[in-house]
Amino acid sequence: MKIAVDIDGVILDLIDKVCEIFNEPHGTTYTKNNIRRWEFFRDWNIPEKEIYEIFENAYERTMTIPIIDESIPHVLQKITNIYHVDLVTARTKTFEKLLVKRLNSLKIKRITHYRNLIYVEPKPYDLKLSLDYDIFIDDNPNFVKSIKNVSGKKLYLYNQPWNDIIKENRNVKRVYSWKQIESILL
Repeated sequence: MKIAVDIDGVILDLIDKVCEIFNEPHGTTYTKNNIRRWEFFRDWNIPEKEIYEIFENAYERTMTIPIIDESIPHVLQKITNIYHVDLVTARTKTFEKLLVKRLNSLKIKRITHYRNLIYVEPKPYDLKLSLDYDIFIDDNPNFVKSIKNVSGKKLYLYNQPWNDIIKENRNVKRVYSWKQIESILL
């Protein structure tokens, strides 16, 4: 069985850094809990190009982005001992050295915790679904509509404010912690 694990929003808590970067020049006080949909930049009345620049700025600060759940290294190691686990991200490869350095600093290392680091384009939002994985652990609500028509694939939707209105179905199960992921997969 092959498992694709997203990084931002599932392993690293990137969105608070994005809010911080946006808040600085705009005098706003957005936090992760204010993000209620995937294309939240529309609520902020900024063009998509600007939000991509903010994300790139956040990627440059990767070393300061916290881990979402302290049990991630332990759980990843356990599931990687049984399954083929890749980290699959919509980040650009430009920031690979910083990302790998941050993952290593969190004791998430290639071979022990994942096999490969795979990069995909950010759009279409469900592009990852075309990859050869049986299970996706992701926070992207845009997967739900697409995956419900694909037999043999499952999405473990990592609970975040931008996906909390999504309903589970036969291919989609909401998960709230990495301990829960461990109990499902092992």
